[in-house]
Amino acid sequence: GSMSTVYKAEHRLTDKSYAVKVLHPDFQRHVHFGNDFAQEGRKMARLNHPNIIHVHHTIESEPYCIIMDYFEGKDLGQFIRGKGRLSEEETLTIGVQIASALIHMREVGIIHCDLHTGNIRVQQEDKNPLDSRIFDLGIAAMMTRGQPVQALPLGTLQYISPERVKREKVDDKSDLFSLGLLLHEMLTGCNHFYSRKEKEEATRDIMDALTDDTKELPLLFPEETPDRLKRLILNLVKKDSNQRLPLEDFIRETNKILHPGWNAPLLVVGGMALILIAAAGGYFRMLQK
Repeated sequence: GSMSTVYKAEHRLTDKSYAVKVLHPDFQRHVHFGNDFAQEGRKMARLNHPNIIHVHHTIESEPYCIIMDYFEGKDLGQFIRGKGRLSEEETLTIGVQIASALIHMREVGIIHCDLHTGNIRVQQEDKNPLDSRIFDLGIAAMMTRGQPVQALPLGTLQYISPERVKREKVDDKSDLFSLGLLLHEMLTGCNHFYSRKEKEEATRDIMDALTDDTKELPLLFPEETPDRLKRLILNLVKKDSNQRLPLEDFIRETNKILHPGWNAPLLVVGGMALILIAAAGGYFRMLQK
């Protein structure tokens, strides 16, 4: 990333692999950047969910670094490009995993605020089920008792919500908009805004499209996309955040598409697996970027 580098590391005593995210040297001596980086580690350490990268330890002084689970795979953007576009089943499987993780984040009081293809890793080995993980909470916002907060005016523009563009206070419904755009990109193989435009032109279009309250985003879908799936995605990217489809409803409706006849109660996995916490100081040797 622009502010850090992630290395693969191996614990000398256990031989277990970890990912170590290290703040770039240019930022190491600036207390402000170091504090922000350490805060990211503290936010991630509060989360315990199978679809969120687990943080084991944060070193909050030079050299600032975050030690987390090592997860093989590609970022979602690479995964999409490698296939051209994803099938409906692949799209919805990843979508449910992300939605479940966002519900857990909401319960802890965290809004991701920068959900995009580069912040989600996907693993698919042989005939094993798809496995995706959210990581990088660098600009995540903390809610108090579920109340909207003023998020940082940063993020990946082609995925952020209208309320973020307008510098309004946001709540967890802001991440719903990003999820909808991600699902659309998985289905089509390209980002709605950047598909056929130069970056400068796309930036102007994004700002205009997101600040225009008179019409919804004109998302285009492959011809064979079922109307039910189109409605799911379009209901996530509503300009009015209060009209967006709640995550629980998205998971329920998605499971009905993936498993016809499914009508079971919603189950959101909370990530209760026991995780071994490894000591940090001096026990890692860097293997590769």
